Amino acid sequence: MKSTSLILVLVSLGVVHAHDFVVASYHGNKGHEPCLRQCVGTTEGQSATVWSSTTGGSSIKADMSPCEFQSPPLIIASLKSFDKVKIEEFQYSIIGVTNKEFTFQMEGIDSAFATLLKYQINWFAVGYIC
Repeated sequence: MKSTSLILVLVSLGVVHAHDFVVASYHGNKGHEPCLRQCVGTTEGQSATVWSSTTGGSSIKADMSPCEFQSPPLIIASLKSFDKVKIEEFQYSIIGVTNKEFTFQMEGIDSAFATLLKYQINWFAVGYIC
């Protein structure tokens, strides 16, 4: 109990930092470091869980609006299938990045196939909120 109280006091005084986060390279104007936000999400459960058809493949939009980024963030995204089907080799792109959304586009996988196998995108974004 005493150690918990000590940690709470140290955190309150700003002596203990939860993390040290620095952006080494950023497209556009860098904001102030205290304004950095890490945000994660998934396309699972979105209203747009159906993949759209594109020339030679499929795409899905990911909503980042709850992150409240002021400019387009840096994004890392990965593909997941719930049906434990091995995800085939394919090419993908992250396109149309704004402060509120991005599109994950796959080449070589039909949209009906991606929808049927419940493919989803898990993503991680870092950007500025002020």
